[in-house]
Amino acid sequence: MIAGARQATQTVLKRFVAYSMSQDLGVYVVPGTEITRAYGLDIEAAGMNIVASPRHACVLLIVGDMPSALRDAAAVIYAQMPRPRVLFSLTTSEAELSPLPAADIVAGLSQQELVQGIEQLRKALAEGAFHSDVTDFDAAVLQIRIEYVCPMHPEVIQDEPGSCPKCGMNLMPREVQANAAHNHTEHKMDSDEHSAMTHPEQQGAPVTYTCPMHPEVVQNEPGSCPKCGMNLEPREIEAKHDHDTTVEYTCPMHPEVVQNEPGSCPECGMNLEPHEVEAHHDHHQMDHAAVEYTCPMHPEVVQNEPGSCPECGMNLEPREIETKHEHNAEIEYTCPMHPEVVQAEPGSCPECGMNLEPREVETKHDHSAKVEYTCPMHPEVVQNEPGSCPKCGMFLEPREHQAEHHDHAAMKSGMDHAESSFMSMIDVTKDLPRSGDGLAMDWIDVPFGPLFPGLPGGLLLTLTLDGDTVAAANADTLVGNKLSLCHAISFDDFIQRLAKLDPLTPISYPALGCLAIEDAASIEVETNTAKVRLVALERERIISHLSWLTLFAEQTGYDWLKDRASSLQASFMQADIKQIIKLKKTVVNLHKRLQHTPLLKSCTTGIGQLLVNTDMTVSGPVARASGIHNDARSSHKIYNELGFTILTATGNDAYARLQLRLDEIKQSIELIEKAAIPNDSLVNNITISPDNNIDTFNGQGQAIIETPRGQARLQLTLENKKVTSAQLETPSTQHLALIESLTDQQELGSALLSVCSLDLSPWEIQQ
Repeated sequence: MIAGARQATQTVLKRFVAYSMSQDLGVYVVPGTEITRAYGLDIEAAGMNIVASPRHACVLLIVGDMPSALRDAAAVIYAQMPRPRVLFSLTTSEAELSPLPAADIVAGLSQQELVQGIEQLRKALAEGAFHSDVTDFDAAVLQIRIEYVCPMHPEVIQDEPGSCPKCGMNLMPREVQANAAHNHTEHKMDSDEHSAMTHPEQQGAPVTYTCPMHPEVVQNEPGSCPKCGMNLEPREIEAKHDHDTTVEYTCPMHPEVVQNEPGSCPECGMNLEPHEVEAHHDHHQMDHAAVEYTCPMHPEVVQNEPGSCPECGMNLEPREIETKHEHNAEIEYTCPMHPEVVQAEPGSCPECGMNLEPREVETKHDHSAKVEYTCPMHPEVVQNEPGSCPKCGMFLEPREHQAEHHDHAAMKSGMDHAESSFMSMIDVTKDLPRSGDGLAMDWIDVPFGPLFPGLPGGLLLTLTLDGDTVAAANADTLVGNKLSLCHAISFDDFIQRLAKLDPLTPISYPALGCLAIEDAASIEVETNTAKVRLVALERERIISHLSWLTLFAEQTGYDWLKDRASSLQASFMQADIKQIIKLKKTVVNLHKRLQHTPLLKSCTTGIGQLLVNTDMTVSGPVARASGIHNDARSSHKIYNELGFTILTATGNDAYARLQLRLDEIKQSIELIEKAAIPNDSLVNNITISPDNNIDTFNGQGQAIIETPRGQARLQLTLENKKVTSAQLETPSTQHLALIESLTDQQELGSALLSVCSLDLSPWEIQQ
């Protein structure tokens, strides 16, 4: 029985279904197909079909050893696969798979062993796809917990149900991973802060904070001035006042809110600030007004007492209803959302159903006066008909156009909607982040990876989306390595460790290690050895660029290019030097076809442009595609002897990087042809140049090599025939920092293509 068997009684029909499944194997590859190609494995030629979704797979193929973070991601993929499912592991040793179950089939990292393993897999699936006794798969990464967030203020997150301390709305539940970071210190207030907001009267003598340059700015908490940025300074307000003064509390954002006691603003939730007023302050304008309370989001909810909305939980807001009016004024009722709706009696709007609101109008004025409509936020916008503002989208409000020979000053109060009971979207969205166009929208964090089609496996790209636009980006690796030595190791062990550093470039880093050791030992590299290394490095460059081209094709949706690049990569991996030279014509034909591929140039030109003016921040094809002459090969003697020249482009975008990599493939074939290595077997054997004194030499060495992705630097120390310390710099580590500026304010598809064009290797990123 396989670990992912489906619970069912074995019948003739079930055996037929199991056999049919074993003959049509859909496989999901972890970490990704670029790793299988790097090992020289042809999955489809071996008899399995690669699928892009775990929902369509019955085989989970694990290639090589994986760190724990990537195994967690693989466990999620495995749980999404429908039963029956098979776990197939390709490794050279006893690989740790936890939290995944033990592998059903294990094979080595070769094409022959892959084919043999698939035969075992077919047999195991045909015999054990269905079983009456199966075990549920569970892992810590699959557990979820519930947290509560405010719909209007997503930064407010709590572990328990409740209401938002900013707007009073009921917090909404959402599911998150149980092992996700459980720290909301940046999002929610602690108990003391919450108590200070809800019960400021318990904090002793009132203290406020004001700006020395803008005394009108007053807050109850320390902070900075919103106008000039200066730190606010505290000032005490005497608890006792003169007999002719009293203290009242008002909201800085809504000065019409006035109370006799400390508290919070019913409109925005801000703490009310104390102000001294004369004891005989005349409130006769307030005495004649009745107050009712309504919900900003649900205006049909109206109460005579303060409280919360029974539908959404927001604090009800007060609104005044005039009970007495001057002898020359009358009341009419209008809709806040449709100001053209006017009635003489209370009621509801026939268009949207909102309660009509009262407003005063003068009984005596010239009805021949023209009514025009203007925006409250943009008074320069004036129209003759009702509508919305073309700048901000707010509904236009009516105002009476004053004739030159009439005085309509009294109309000001009648047409003023500042006291409207509904909350505008400006108030509702004032705490939301702002887009580049000034609009406020909810931003969401969306992970792309570590197993996302068109991106290298192991790269965790998290994009903050403002609609379909990228507002922020963060990138990390789940498979990165750090070349740190806990103890001294031999030269051979050090070279082997570098060979395992990045499975996508198994030649470059061992060659870099040899150069650094030879530099420390002052060894002169023989010409023949240098040529062998050149051929190995240039073949790896060809294979790496074709592997990237496969991901690029997957990202852009060109299936024919994906198949062609993958096939070419396999051909170069299996070819000897003569066959590599013959493949140049095939590469040239592919390049010509790409230059005439419809829409390819238009959909990649201008995408992923870098804002760099120096060659110190980028290297490799990314730098050279922007016109920077930066290539470490130009400083190597053997390359200069073979007539090497630096290839550059000027587009500084995804299309320029595509063209440059294709040009470099052709250049690498030409360099291999000029090197004229007599023996192909030497190419796969990168070793240190022999020297009789190397075992006794102690010292420091350094080297730079041009990998397919850019320059890599290594510094090391030799003592007693061993490497005691080493510091490595890799191109992908430097290029990872480019993602934020590269994707800023880009449409989602363009942002993903921009990241793909960098050709990052998550394996070589130093953590």
